[in-house]
Parts: sequence; C-alpha cells; structure tokens
Amino acid sequence: MPAPEYRPSHDEIEEEIEFLAQLSDEDYAREFAALVQDLAPEHRSVPRPVTGLAIRSDELSRRSMKTARLLHRQAADYLVPIEGESRGAHESRLAAFRARMDLEQVLLQIVMDAYPARRGRMPTRANPRRRAAEELARRHPEEFLALLRVEQESDKARKRGPRTGASGVAPAPADSNSK
Repeated sequence: MPAPEYRPSHDEIEEEIEFLAQLSDEDYAREFAALVQDLAPEHRSVPRPVTGLAIRSDELSRRSMKTARLLHRQAADYLVPIEGESRGAHESRLAAFRARMDLEQVLLQIVMDAYPARRGRMPTRANPRRRAAEELARRHPEEFLALLRVEQESDKARKRGPRTGASGVAPAPADSNSK
C-alpha cells in the first residue's frame, strides 16, 4: 500500500504565512525561487507544500504576483548555478524557470480573482460595450435615456408578441368564419 499523501495542517500554513510576510522583498524572492526550483529551504525544515500553499494564499498572493514578475525578469539572478553546466543547458534551465514563473502568475491570478468571489462579490469581466454605454450616458444623458426607453419598449413588445408552440411556429389566427 502506498504511503499516505502529506497534507499540511492549517496551523503549519498559517505559521509559514507569518514567516514569509515578515521577510524582506529580496529574501521573499529567494524563498519563492527556491520553491520553484524545488530546493530545500535554507536554515529551516519546512515541507515545500507548506511553503507553496503559503505563497499562493490570499494573504500573500499580491506580493507573490509582484515577486513572480520580478523573478521572470531577473531569472538569471535567482537561478541556482550548477558547476560545469554548459551555456545551452543554462539557457534551457532559464527558459524552464521563466515558464514556471508564467505558470505561477496564472495560478496567482486565479487566487486573486477568486478572493472577492469567496466573500460574495462576483467581479465582472472587462466589457467594452458596457463602458461605452456608461460613457454615452455620461456625455449625453438625454439621448441615452431616450434610447434606453425605446429599447425597453421594444423588449416589452417582444414579450407581448405572439407565442410560439412546441414546433417553434406561431399558431395560425382563428378564422372567424369557421363553425
């Protein structure tokens, strides 16, 4: 039977969040880079899943996003050197590190987008038509209200229009001459 999967406790994650929150930006970036490279933390014995969950937590997600962008731009400064590594191998590791930073940014964006939803607010996507309508209403309120009334009336008329049957065809009008 396989060994049970390690599941960090809520307390472990909270302690790691507190630890990471008090780090300087440079030390935080080093911890994040070590996590991405799957290196053991220096001077501590914290399991990597705990650090990963803490870095991607609501409390640290904004700081982590900023750090992920920094790590992507300055990957060469944070990638642990390997002695005797060829230039091609180093470039390949840099590309993999940057790809991992791209993935982390996607994950962190999901966390940051979900944060308001978990508190009952559903943010909307960017909607250029809505923004244009709001701008029109701001610039020309009378025109906007007139257009709005016309559209509301057409919606009401559409709702009052002939009903369709199951076949999708409106029923024929009743013939007044039929017996």
